[in-house]
Amino acid sequence: MTLEDTPLEDATVVMARRRRAVIVGLGVLTVLQAADVFATWALLANDEAELNPVARALIGSGGAIVVKFAIIGALLALVLSRPVVRMGFVCSVWAVTGIYLAVVAMNLYSLHLVGGLG
Repeated sequence: MTLEDTPLEDATVVMARRRRAVIVGLGVLTVLQAADVFATWALLANDEAELNPVARALIGSGGAIVVKFAIIGALLALVLSRPVVRMGFVCSVWAVTGIYLAVVAMNLYSLHLVGGLG
């Protein structure tokens, strides 16, 4: 059975559930982005270097934070404006969130190694 075969009210419930899953995923991603910014600042304060060349260029220009949160804002606007939320979009948001969890964990571990966690 496909989404097109389900009654309209069931399809509406499915879309609401998917939309909520994306919004929660973007909320978690926002928290992880903020943690990444703070961990990166702490690492830079401990004479470490940003390894990501794109992030390094953005940090140098001061645009890293703007870009990080503008992307999340754009994704949130996209999911709120579309009547249909595809399952692939839900999975993509959560996949990126999982990857970012690993990035933040690695940053915190690096910060621990340089003695920046106290």
